[in-house]
Amino acid sequence: MNKSCGPGRAASWGVAITVVVLLVSGCARDDADPRGTGEREAPEPAPGAPGVLVNVFDCADGERVVTRGREGERLVVHRAGETWDMWAVENAEDSYAADAGPVWERDGAQAYWAGPEGRRVRCGETPAAVVWEEARLRGIDYRAEAGDQSWELELHGDALSFRHRSRDGVLRVDDAEWSDDRVHLESGEPETGVALERLDLPCDHGDGVGTLEQVRITVEGRPLQGCGGFLDDDPTP
Repeated sequence: MNKSCGPGRAASWGVAITVVVLLVSGCARDDADPRGTGEREAPEPAPGAPGVLVNVFDCADGERVVTRGREGERLVVHRAGETWDMWAVENAEDSYAADAGPVWERDGAQAYWAGPEGRRVRCGETPAAVVWEEARLRGIDYRAEAGDQSWELELHGDALSFRHRSRDGVLRVDDAEWSDDRVHLESGEPETGVALERLDLPCDHGDGVGTLEQVRITVEGRPLQGCGGFLDDDPTP
């Protein structure tokens, strides 16, 4: 009789198999949930849709430079009411030039503009103005947002869009209309739409943003406060 298959050896194999199964199960659980609680981490929110890559600089001569495009390749540069198509200069890091035109050199948050006449002007980055200039480049007529940037409102023609960090998606209304000499903006029904009132009071919203006004908006019956302003057609005010 072969004793290797006896009851004692079978029990030993059973214990070994159970241990292996438990170890494998434990490893699988640890991989899925490092805390071993059975709960899963909430997924990271999906990134927003890519928009125009915009940077804003205010220069020592009082002019503003707005650049858009992918750095290292090609930039469209707006300054003093003019638009320049500029390409990266070979063997010159962070330098861009237009044909028979100006040169733009960036060094981190600092930059230099050399106009066609050769005059070199120092410029400093103005991050707070980026969202406003990007909206201007998209043709937005009026924009408002909360001081903590929890919500934003944009108006393009009679099309209004509203975003709030507490809600999914964008509330869009296509019949927005100004009244009372552009003091009140209404769109949709009071219970489901958006209304805005310009309060004719200054609103300090950070360096480089420009003069804004306080606004009161009502969204689906909910009152909110913020700052807003008209954006004209010139990308470099």
